[in-house]
Amino acid sequence: MDELVEFNNSLIEEVAAEASASGISRADAFFKRMAALLEAEGEIATADRVTFLASSQGRTVRLDGIGGEPDQISSDNAFPLQVL
Repeated sequence: MDELVEFNNSLIEEVAAEASASGISRADAFFKRMAALLEAEGEIATADRVTFLASSQGRTVRLDGIGGEPDQISSDNAFPLQVL
């Protein structure tokens, strides 16, 4: 468990440093880093930063970006969802 805590702390520090150096928010830096990692590993072909926030009946949905394989959209317009 200590390794996981160390990894988490290291990731938080690296993302904070990247955000500070680039003049972007931590959320943007985290999305950029994770999207690049997923693209490099071939998990997704593209990733685009978008923001969406909506609330209804006391529940909130937040979307920070979209990505995937555009050619995987099925005939009923379903798109595979990846949650980070």
